[in-house]
Amino acid sequence: MADVLESTGISWRYYAVSQGSLFTAPDAIHHMCQENNGNCTGPDWPPGGTKIAFDTGRVLTDLGVNGTGSANCQLQQVSWVIPDGHWSDHPGTVGHDGGPSWVSAIVNAVGGYDNSGAKLPVQCNYWANTVVLITWDDWGGFYDDVNPITAIGEGNPGYPGGGGNGSQNVYGFRVPLLVVSPYAKNGYISGPATNPTCPNFYCHDFGSILKFIEYVFGKNGHSLGPIGPPEWPYADSFARDLGDPPKDYSLYDFFNFFGGPRTFDPIKGAKYSTTCFLNPRTCFADFQPAPPDSD
Repeated sequence: MADVLESTGISWRYYAVSQGSLFTAPDAIHHMCQENNGNCTGPDWPPGGTKIAFDTGRVLTDLGVNGTGSANCQLQQVSWVIPDGHWSDHPGTVGHDGGPSWVSAIVNAVGGYDNSGAKLPVQCNYWANTVVLITWDDWGGFYDDVNPITAIGEGNPGYPGGGGNGSQNVYGFRVPLLVVSPYAKNGYISGPATNPTCPNFYCHDFGSILKFIEYVFGKNGHSLGPIGPPEWPYADSFARDLGDPPKDYSLYDFFNFFGGPRTFDPIKGAKYSTTCFLNPRTCFADFQPAPPDSD
């Protein structure tokens, strides 16, 4: 995705916890990392690069929150935000309960507020043209009342074009997705109450997020284009939630673009203040940067 964005002049930034973590995905992309003695030395990495950020509070200052440094209003057109282990919601992190407050801090900052409901001194005015997609890397290990749908290929192992590869990467229990936008349907839940039959507009997967980004930043209703060569299609090729034109982009059922954007309503009741994530040790006494998942 970063390559597709680069080729079309779309800016991006990846907010990570630390280099070497499984959740710092650019580490695993050879031509981006340019590994040398166990470290990524590519032009996107600090200290010289700015597209990979390892400061946990950097996303908030880029959104206009003024902490120990200055507020920048430097949010890029596409941003990946990875939480620290103290606020990742991963089961088993006893006492690390900052996840909901962390999400609130980011969403509130997009709307120009902090977690206390106060307006930020610096208003970046991002709300009217921003969508926040909140998801998790696992289904949680608890329960799901809907059976997993059949993998693409209708029961065949793996994915089409993969030569049988990917048989372990098929659909399983559902993973939550929250869509936050001034154009998101209020209170909308995607999908039927019974087992889904795909393809259909509610058959979302992780590839749907990629396909949505490609469409949003395309022109005249055309996508930026799929990721990867035709002989090895990527996850965006398999998203099964497309509709009939003009509703032919992933995640379209979440949105209603008739009328203007809704006014932002701050998220209230967060346990931790926005400043806790700018200066974690003031709120998390044992804080040391940690990956979001220790499994």
